[in-house]
Parts: sequence; structure tokens; C-alpha cells
Amino acid sequence: MAFHMFRRRRASVGIHISENWLTGVVLVRGGELIKRCDAVELSKFDSSQAAAKRLVNMLDAKGGLATGNVDSKEVFTRTIKLDADLDDREIHEQMQLAATQALDADLESLAFDYSVQGISYAEDAKAEVLMSACSAEVVRHHESMLTKAGLKVRAIEPQEQSIQRAYCNMVQDFPDTYQQYVTAMLASSPEEFEVWLFRGRALEDSVKLPSNSSWRRLWDESITTPASRSMCTTETRILCDLLQSEAEQRLGERIVRWLILPSTISRHLADSLQEVESPRAIIEMRPNPDSEKATRIPSSGLIMAFGLALAGTAS
Repeated sequence: MAFHMFRRRRASVGIHISENWLTGVVLVRGGELIKRCDAVELSKFDSSQAAAKRLVNMLDAKGGLATGNVDSKEVFTRTIKLDADLDDREIHEQMQLAATQALDADLESLAFDYSVQGISYAEDAKAEVLMSACSAEVVRHHESMLTKAGLKVRAIEPQEQSIQRAYCNMVQDFPDTYQQYVTAMLASSPEEFEVWLFRGRALEDSVKLPSNSSWRRLWDESITTPASRSMCTTETRILCDLLQSEAEQRLGERIVRWLILPSTISRHLADSLQEVESPRAIIEMRPNPDSEKATRIPSSGLIMAFGLALAGTAS
């Protein structure tokens, strides 16, 4: 069973499914801007099915072509190095074997997908292939939930794939995208920071850091006073030091570019980054009529829903 199931062209909707939230994005044709975005908290509904129906109504997306995702907690993901001269059939067979061995399950009970990332940065004779696998039952559950909510399901895909797609879309206009330095894509919510580390265009690793009381207060308050701005700069310096340490431990390199995703504190965080790191900070994801609403949505969910919706525009 594969993650990609249906491929019919309709309005493009991305639904990010996490443990606590459902986040949705509707893109105009071509993916040039976000037409609508919204989110619902699962704990406020009797069932995930009821939450999905409410979100679809809020997005006015009934009948749209949807791509959903499987949360990373449910998915086994591994980058595998294969001989660069293998053909498509040989790669597919190797990925089948890797999926069944990783989850100790037969192929019929698994959903798996893979994408060839290109020649290995470290070994020219090897190609890097990103493989994801999970229980087929999880995929069927998500597909059923979205279908009953009134959407036409294009695909259910692993979370990492939507992150990679969204990142590449946002940095496509920058001529240095292919350079092999490290970029941190930073998303925030009241509970945590989620950071994805890229080398060039490839997703290398991810980091989650709990949000302390200062960041939670900055999220809830309007930052207008000099004292608040000073606190934001101080907290940003601490956050950057932690992330630089993580990047050096995991990738052996420091972060060069910071990509800041929409949230209540994103612009203040970007301003503080200019003082702390002097990086190139990219703030806007896409021109967005729902920009005020977007700042109240956990931006990790927003960016994943955006990446999922992009899949429909490319179908």
C-alpha cells in the first residue's frame, strides 16, 4: 500500500493532522498565495471526525482535493544510501525491503513511500533516498476522516515530505538555495519551538525545544514596550545559542540562515535575530489574506498544511 492514493485535479487543500490540532490551508491555483487558513483544537471536539468537518466548513473547502499527512510520531523515516547507478525497479525493491525490516511487518500491512534526494553530499558514488513507512491502518483512518468531512483525498503522505516541499517553495527565488550551508527553519507555538535543519535543499534533522514562560508571555501579549523588546532579544540570544549547539552536534556546522515562519512572535523574533546573529531572515510564507488569523495558528502546523496544499497544485 502506498501513501499516494488518488490524483484527481480539484481545488487544492492541505490538512495537517497532529496529536492536538488539525490545521488547514487552501491555495489558489498555482500555489501563488494562501486563500484561506484555519485550525481547530482536537480536545474541543468529541471526535477527530467532528473536528475535521468543522475545519472543512471553516475553510469553505468542501469538495476540494486534499492532501493529508501522517504525524512524524507515527512514521519511521530513514535516509538510505544506495548505489547511484540503480534503476527505478531496483530502488523500489530496496525500499520495500527496508520498510518491512524496519517495522518488522509484512508489506500488506504497511504504507510506505520514498523519494530520491540526489547524490550523497559525502559520497559521490551513492544516492540518498528518503524512505518513510507506517501502519497502513493509520493511513486508512486519516483518509476516511477527510473523506467523511467532505474532501476528495488526493494522498496521505509522511510529514517530512510536506516540510521539504514547503521549504523548497519558499526559498526558490534565492539564488544561493543550492549552496551547502545550514538553514534553520523555525516555527513557534505557545508550547514549543520546532526547528528543521536543512543543508542546501535537503532536510537533515529536526529539533523541538519547549517554550519557557517568557516566550509564552510574548506569545500572549502585544510587544510594544522597550522592556518587552529587550526581553525578546535576550530570549532570542538564548534560543540561538541552543540551536547553534544542536546544529554543531548533529551536522558539524553552524546555522548560517534563519527562516522564520508566521506566528504572533515571528516578526519580533526576526528583528531580534538581526541583532543577535545578523542573518538573512525570511518572514513571509506567501501573501496571505488571512495573515491576522495565521498568527494565532501554531506555525509548525501552518507550514506543513501549506506544503501539503502545494502537492495538489503540482498534480
